[in-house]
Amino acid sequence: MASLMSSACVRSCPIIIVMSGSLDALHIAICDDGVGLQETTNEHTGMGLRIMRYRCGLIGGKITFGSAQEGGTIVDIFLGGARG
Repeated sequence: MASLMSSACVRSCPIIIVMSGSLDALHIAICDDGVGLQETTNEHTGMGLRIMRYRCGLIGGKITFGSAQEGGTIVDIFLGGARG
């Protein structure tokens, strides 16, 4: 978290956990107010996002990354029957 706070110029990082549908479906949304993802972010560069995607896949989940319109980054994690 300290790395996120310093490298992305983040002031806050709320974590919102949303139960969707049933007890075996979980959607976790993480957003911050930092600089957001760079438009030049390449799937083949760096390991951070790739490792997060790999780890999520190990437990049968799906993870997506995006930029918020007002700035910052949004990470959505879907586990169980939840799908984005």
